[in-house]
Amino acid sequence: MIIILTITSSILFILLCVTIYYLFKLTKILLIIEDNMQNSCDTLDECYGTISEIVKKPLFYDSPEIRSVLVQIENSRNAVLYVANNIALNNIDKKEN
Repeated sequence: MIIILTITSSILFILLCVTIYYLFKLTKILLIIEDNMQNSCDTLDECYGTISEIVKKPLFYDSPEIRSVLVQIENSRNAVLYVANNIALNNIDKKEN
């Protein structure tokens, strides 16, 4: 009976060690991803500021092509803002939990 308990305890201890190893490995990966997301969010904020400055400048040409480019830049600015807000909201939700 003692032999069975010893073997079972040994197996459980080995499984615990393996689980802890993978837990630390996954935690390290998640921390790296979080840092990368934070850096990406900072870059998106810079891009948003730059695009906002471009959109605010008055146009000297009335051609439809230039107006179309301006609309595309505004759409890109809005997309950058949307992505940055989603990343920020996900980071806030994770920190609250």
